[in-house]
Amino acid sequence: MTESVGDRVLSMPGNLRDLGGLAAQGGLTLKSGLVYRSAAPASAPEEISRALQKVELSRVVDLRSKAEYEQESAHSSAYGKARVWRNMAAQALGDPADLLKYAMTSAYESLSVLTTGYARMPLEHASSFRALFGFLAKGETPLLFHCAAGKDRTGVAAAILLSLLGVHEADIYEDYLATNAAFDAIVERFLENPALAVVRDVDPDIWRPMLLADEAYLAAAFASIKTHAGGVESYARRFLGLSAGDIGEIRRILLR
Repeated sequence: MTESVGDRVLSMPGNLRDLGGLAAQGGLTLKSGLVYRSAAPASAPEEISRALQKVELSRVVDLRSKAEYEQESAHSSAYGKARVWRNMAAQALGDPADLLKYAMTSAYESLSVLTTGYARMPLEHASSFRALFGFLAKGETPLLFHCAAGKDRTGVAAAILLSLLGVHEADIYEDYLATNAAFDAIVERFLENPALAVVRDVDPDIWRPMLLADEAYLAAAFASIKTHAGGVESYARRFLGLSAGDIGEIRRILLR
């Protein structure tokens, strides 16, 4: 039986939740306390640090670009003694500042940009996702992965992982859409970001779709995976470099 999203949320402002408790095929369940997803911890440092104070993280995977990380005025202590892997690419698909360049004319344009971006994400973020899944295959848990808001890059990575583990599709979408409960906190951080100052003079109805989790976005990511790889498991092998043994090990470690 799948635990409710509310039972798994550790910090709503930090969009932090445990992926454990989700039911998978074959009567299995994703173990709690092993894999967490969130917004950038520095965005809600006290909330996330407090929520994770009893969790001795082994590994953190930061899916943001180098530029996004370097723009932070303060870095989080929530990582504790965990080893941190960062995406050192100069830019990364999903960076809000880059997305805004193409989505400032209408709400429809924002929807279009996000839908297209999600379709590209499994391909353009394959190297980052490869690192994430590689750490899981090695048993480097408890593990936390995040991007900026914990919605797009984190959402797609979580959905791929849950699908690979055999979590039911409805629960995968429910977990993705749960980010909308943190919408107010996401908007607040969005408007505080100096790199996004231009949006303060733009009708919020235009950029609001960029900050919402929308079922159509995630569907575009899964459709892209099907088109380019035939399915999630084939994608994991071809694009993430996982062997059958790696996939089996991830399932062994994370499911009970």
